[in-house]
Amino acid sequence: QLRAAGYKVPLLVIIDSPGPGQMPGKSSSPADYLVGFMGQEVGFTLDELKNLDLNEQVEFIVERANRRNLSSLIPPDFGVSMVETWMGHQEAMFHYFEHEAEPYGGRAIYFLHSEAWHDFPRDVHKAWIDLVKGGFEYHQTPGNHYTMNWNPHAKKLAFHLRRAIRSVGK
Repeated sequence: QLRAAGYKVPLLVIIDSPGPGQMPGKSSSPADYLVGFMGQEVGFTLDELKNLDLNEQVEFIVERANRRNLSSLIPPDFGVSMVETWMGHQEAMFHYFEHEAEPYGGRAIYFLHSEAWHDFPRDVHKAWIDLVKGGFEYHQTPGNHYTMNWNPHAKKLAFHLRRAIRSVGK
């Protein structure tokens, strides 16, 4: 879409996004998403969240994790805006794949999780290989689909990302 609008896109960066046919089930609400994301590990259910607003849900989860000495399972900067961002990403991915994905003519670099996470598909990078026509590179990053984006794992992701950005135009 950016290229069609006249923008130059020298590098496409994909961070552990499922490809066509790989999306896990769509969450019907932020509460549903949060239960799927960390309900089992932190120990809460949809029934406990469904009558709370999003801010109260976040507070409930943080409180529950702290009370059970599981605060390491809560993302840094966890809050309403993070949950809204996740929901937006989910919506965008489902919207994108409702239509036939068009091949991308440029170069792409893909960052892949190394640890299993619930029903999140393994080898999600493979669905993108045939869609990228200008070169496809991938790096496996420590952590699962979520924790790969948090320190200390994010440092490896940042290292490869910096290197890829510096290579643009060379």
